[in-house]
Amino acid sequence: MSRIVLSALSAPGRASAVRLTPHFLLGAAFVVAGTVLRLRCYRVLGKHFTYRLTLWDGHKLVKRGPYAYVRHPGYSAVLCLDVGSTLVVFGPGSLFREEQWLGSPWGRAFLWVWGLCRGAEVVYVFYRPVLEDRLLKERFGTEWVMWARKTRYRLLPFVY
Repeated sequence: MSRIVLSALSAPGRASAVRLTPHFLLGAAFVVAGTVLRLRCYRVLGKHFTYRLTLWDGHKLVKRGPYAYVRHPGYSAVLCLDVGSTLVVFGPGSLFREEQWLGSPWGRAFLWVWGLCRGAEVVYVFYRPVLEDRLLKERFGTEWVMWARKTRYRLLPFVY
């Protein structure tokens, strides 16, 4: 079995064509920006950060740091990471592209899984903030309304 996998992965390609490209550098910049933004969100939220949609007793509405620009910057960071990693993994000059792995059955399967995972993540990233906004508005009322007026965008400044 391992010989089959190795032979599929080492199909003749152009390994010498693997190189740094503008696509790779842009993707890497998106990955770094997404990572820094996500870490900043964790730090600013502190004890209020949770993966579950919940509010604690004594919960405060966080309006500083990246939350002063968009209401859900942690999800903006996920979008940056998705775009960046896709450019790095599949862009011109990448190992996947230059070794022509995408033309192999394993490569196509990987591409499908990657696409399904990123697609599900994008749906989640656009859906979850709507739920969070409802919960926050219900809990904080006028304070949330005033903040939402000032911080109009959920994920992307001047877009959404």
